[in-house]
Amino acid sequence: MIIHTYTLRLLVCITFLMPAYALAECIEALTAVSQLQETVAAENTARDALITLRRNAQDWKNVLLRGRDEVESQKLLLRFNQQAKNYAELLVLLRQQLTKSNLYLTQVDILEKEQSILFAGYRSALARYGVLSLEAAATADRAVQGADVLSFRTLESIISSLAVNNKDHFQKLRQAIMECK
Repeated sequence: MIIHTYTLRLLVCITFLMPAYALAECIEALTAVSQLQETVAAENTARDALITLRRNAQDWKNVLLRGRDEVESQKLLLRFNQQAKNYAELLVLLRQQLTKSNLYLTQVDILEKEQSILFAGYRSALARYGVLSLEAAATADRAVQGADVLSFRTLESIISSLAVNNKDHFQKLRQAIMECK
């Protein structure tokens, strides 16, 4: 049986193009993996930022309650300042991660603005009222009471939204893998 030139060309094209087509479908899976990795990393960073901010709030209370002792006060303030620094670094990382995906940048703007206000408020209240008495410490605490709520809620919102995005990215990855031959 003689194979016509057209048929031969068609068979050659199918032979060489099918792997390329399959490769294109697999590239979609790789893209889906990359998107999932980016948003999972951002979600983890947002969770770390929230945990760090909560720890910092606890460190603030410890400074107020136990700060009358000079040695203890220095240790507590050091830990408080380290948590504040860690939180600021996490916000920088979160902005970088979310910028790649162009997600939730307005919320990061809020977090950055609130971060400088919050920690300036903590330091101002501490300088103004001190911790030499329980009454002074309580007054310092009242001066900043609720100042961290917007940051907490904003981080919780970002985490929740990223979790939904991650679920969507996972579904896209699953579909791309199923189509990849």
